[in-house]
Amino acid sequence: MRTCTRIQRRRDRGWSKPERCMIVDRTSHFGNPFTIAGAMDIGYKEPEARATVIAQFSPWLRGSRAN
Repeated sequence: MRTCTRIQRRRDRGWSKPERCMIVDRTSHFGNPFTIAGAMDIGYKEPEARATVIAQFSPWLRGSRAN
């Protein structure tokens, strides 16, 4: 079983990502492409926009690209 360790990215000179580490944020392959601002642009209000974005991300992460 693999264990994960959180690595804090830094902007220090000479710092580089350790080997075998993966970046998981909005800019990576695993980041949520759906934004709350985007959901609010199409008419959702804040609590519903957040829930909608989370609900859209789950099937997208499993491979569905319908949205």
